[in-house]
Amino acid sequence: FAAAVLLNSVNTASVGIYSVDYSATDVAGNTSTTSRVVNVVLDTVAPSINILGLNPVTVTVGTLYIDAGVISIDNFDGDISGLVSSSSNVNTSATGTYSVIYTSTDSSGNVASSTRTVNVIPDVVPPTITITGSNPVSILVGAVYTDAGATANDNVDGNITGSITSTSTVNTAVVGIYSVTYSVIDSSGNGATSSRTVNVNAPDVIPPVITILGSNPINIALNSVYTDPGATANDAIDGPTAVI
Repeated sequence: FAAAVLLNSVNTASVGIYSVDYSATDVAGNTSTTSRVVNVVLDTVAPSINILGLNPVTVTVGTLYIDAGVISIDNFDGDISGLVSSSSNVNTSATGTYSVIYTSTDSSGNVASSTRTVNVIPDVVPPTITITGSNPVSILVGAVYTDAGATANDNVDGNITGSITSTSTVNTAVVGIYSVTYSVIDSSGNGATSSRTVNVNAPDVIPPVITILGSNPINIALNSVYTDPGATANDAIDGPTAVI
């Protein structure tokens, strides 16, 4: 049979009740009709806003705040996240409670807003001091001691090695145990200290102990290849020492 659809004008730009009329005629000329009602209604539903990340979010004063953004979905327009606008009064240079306000508007003019709270808190984390070189370090009495220094890094200020001060009790003229103490304070007043131990030792007069590996004496056949098993050496001060 032949079928035909008669579409009455549906004007989606204007609220109202419209219809779509269908008719069908068979080969014997019998015809039937039916209609679909189309209601063009006013969209009064505002978009939804889903805040990404933490809310509230906490950052340390002096650090960089990067907002995680939002996702906005509308019942008619779908994903309109790219149309969301935001305003922020966040000032990470001063402690306090701030806001980021997101606004989403759909094609029907429905507006939604949502707010993220940003708490800027004081910096209470002290810097980290890393001692350069050995710790402890040992030198002989009468030798010149040159300190290897230290580095410092802060969670807010970054590299503050240049702000390190140090005090030393080292006296290389007298055998004893001494210290070099490093101190640093960040811009928020958080301080840190760390110490290196310096051992000033008497002259080493004890030779290393050599341990011969393998048999001693060792017997090998005439004209054969001799492979020496080697030896190890250990010193009371230096520890394992190369065998020459």
